[in-house]
Amino acid sequence: MAPRARGYSLLAECLDYPDESYASRVEACVRALEDRRDEVASLVAPFRDAVRGMTTEQLQELYTRTF
Repeated sequence: MAPRARGYSLLAECLDYPDESYASRVEACVRALEDRRDEVASLVAPFRDAVRGMTTEQLQELYTRTF
C-alpha cells in the first residue's frame, strides 16, 4: 500500500466503533499522516488531542452521539 494510502486507511479506521485500541489507532493515523507531511494531519491532530485522555466508555458514548 502506498504511504499516503496507508494514512488514509488509518483515518478510515478512526470511524470504526471505539474499542480498547482506539486511541492508539488515532495516534498511528496522525503519525502516518505527519510522516508523509500530509496537510490532513493538522486537521486530525486536534481530534487526537481531544480523545487522548478519554476512557473507552467515553469514546463509545461520543461515537454514539456523533453517529
